[in-house]
Amino acid sequence: MLLIIAANSFSQQTNPQQKTVSKDFLKKSKNQKKVGRILLIGGTGLLITSFVIPRGDLVHDGICVGYFCSDEYKNDNIKTALFLVGVASDLASIPFFIAAKKNKKRAMNVSTSFKMENAPVIQHTAFVNRSLPAFSVKISW
Repeated sequence: MLLIIAANSFSQQTNPQQKTVSKDFLKKSKNQKKVGRILLIGGTGLLITSFVIPRGDLVHDGICVGYFCSDEYKNDNIKTALFLVGVASDLASIPFFIAAKKNKKRAMNVSTSFKMENAPVIQHTAFVNRSLPAFSVKISW
C-alpha cells in the first residue's frame, strides 16, 4: 500500500493558480506611484499654504539685529507647522517614487518559460526518471 501511495504522490494540481508576476509588479508600481504623487501634491500644497497665510497681529515685539528680528506674530505657529508637514510629506514621497521605478523595472525583466524536468517515480518495483512539464519564472533583480 505504501508503494502505491508513493507512486501517485508525484502529481500536479488539477487547477493550479495562475499568477502573473509581471502584472503584480506593475500593479504594485502603479500603487506606489499614486501614493508618491498624493504625498508630493499634498506636501507642495501645504508649503504654498504656509507662504500664503498672512502674518496676523503682532503678539510680541522683539529685538532686531541687522536683518533678523525676533518679532512674534499670531499665525507664526500655524505657518511653521504647515511648512514642516509639507516638507516632511514632500521628502516622504521620494522613496515611493524610487520603489515604483524598481518594481516597474522588475516587471519588465520577468520572463516565463516551459521546460521539461526529470522526477524520480516508482514504477513497478524500481525508480524510473520520468519527464514532467514545468513552468519556470525568472526574475532578474
